[in-house]
Amino acid sequence: MPDEPNIHQPEWDAEMPDAPFRAKAMRAGAHAGSQELGATLYEIEAGGAISPYHFHHANEELLVVLAGSPEVRTPGGRPTTFRLHERRRRRTDRP
Repeated sequence: MPDEPNIHQPEWDAEMPDAPFRAKAMRAGAHAGSQELGATLYEIEAGGAISPYHFHHANEELLVVLAGSPEVRTPGGRPTTFRLHERRRRRTDRP
């Protein structure tokens, strides 16, 4: 049975201690019981990275940023910084 991963209180599966790839990782998809879909939560220090260059030939990638402004390199090598716009959910009486 899955152990219901919590992104707000993660139980890290791996820690990469050496710069510039200093990060923590939790395999959220595997913890939730996924067999086909990969979902990994990373905590990366400012200026850090998870790999030199990450790409796939056969599938698409989805990046969800919870905090910060990530820099993503394109296949042409040009870095692009994404600015995040914080959305605050309105509190309602509805569930």
